[in-house]
Amino acid sequence: MTVSLITTDQVASRLGRALTDVETARLPFIAADVSATIRGYTGQTITQQVHVSRVLVLDGAFRLPERPVVSVASIATVDGTAVTGWGWDGLEMVEWVTAPVTLVSTPSRLWVDVTYTAGWEEVPDAIVGVGCAIAVRALTVQPDSVALQSESIGGYSYQRGGAAANGSFGLLLGERQILDRYRRTAATLGLRL
Repeated sequence: MTVSLITTDQVASRLGRALTDVETARLPFIAADVSATIRGYTGQTITQQVHVSRVLVLDGAFRLPERPVVSVASIATVDGTAVTGWGWDGLEMVEWVTAPVTLVSTPSRLWVDVTYTAGWEEVPDAIVGVGCAIAVRALTVQPDSVALQSESIGGYSYQRGGAAANGSFGLLLGERQILDRYRRTAATLGLRL
């Protein structure tokens, strides 16, 4: 099971009161949905774990997809042959330090399977804050009114922004801006002429 990015205590502290029995029963499901929303938006698992990723080596280097990288354990070709002669920069890049002795030649393009550990030991405060904001929104909005964008009664009218009308788990602009710092970035390719 995937580790939740938020806890009951964190949500209750932001709500400013004790959770009701109904809210306590709903929260594990809401926390799972919040975690999935954040992971889906960022393209990262966030919590520390071992990953096995198939990556394309271009001109002797590749970027690991998960961050922050804690360690790189092994690299193997797709057929399982261990690859040696590589070095990790301590951040997210791996490159051949010496020509891999396990390969006849070092091709300019090669798919490899990398086993590495990445993610935070503790979920960053900014992610917890966004996750709790989404969870509080989900707890305090009636499930049958989440798609409501506007309503009016007599002279009174109420309107929600588009993201809030997407439902309890729609990310608001400020939340997306905070999570953008944790998003997977596109890799850049160098061209040789």
